[in-house]
Amino acid sequence: HLEAERNRLQSEVEALLVQRERRRIARDLHDGPASHLAAVAWSADALVLEPTLDSHEVRDQLREISERARQGMADLRDVAQGLVLEDTSLGTLLKALERGSVLPPSCRLVLECRGVATLRPVVFEQLLLAGREALLNVAKHAQASEVHVHLTLHGEDLELAITDDGHGLPADASTRSAGGLSNLRDRAALLGAVLTLDGHAGTRIGLRVPQAVQSGDGVSRA
Repeated sequence: HLEAERNRLQSEVEALLVQRERRRIARDLHDGPASHLAAVAWSADALVLEPTLDSHEVRDQLREISERARQGMADLRDVAQGLVLEDTSLGTLLKALERGSVLPPSCRLVLECRGVATLRPVVFEQLLLAGREALLNVAKHAQASEVHVHLTLHGEDLELAITDDGHGLPADASTRSAGGLSNLRDRAALLGAVLTLDGHAGTRIGLRVPQAVQSGDGVSRA
């Protein structure tokens, strides 16, 4: 009887682990490759709906579509390979967020990093995907003219803050059980982070992650 009970419990644990991994992969695909493929679709739609574009503008749009498609394919490879990371510094995180941004040309992206440190790989991965998710939400819904991305060290903790000057959040944003904000809550829970939302004058999304810095790394707040 004890052996049968142990086997049953082991099967339940394995099923839960598989389910959790499937949810993780779904989030990663949504926040990474899906955001770039969405940008490809928007750019293609712009070509179809804008009859006054000249040949130079068409070529520029096609180059953007090509770049977004390549970035989406790169993200798919990252997910398939488990996001093996060699450089998890704050500067690399900001560059990755800038490179993966799907903001329209009319929206200015401002990036700022306060401090120098190497992050734990899981923190780097989840903040990268959370940042992409937040920027995708801005591109889709906010109609913002400017977005600020800040990384700030507080001892061993790290705060990611993304602020835009757009429409703000809907009244029920904090309680929605699906979509981008739900994914952000899941990522915050995975990291033991505090997620804050402020949508009264534009939108500010904050993620403060405890013990974000790689063990043994020297931290500078320059």
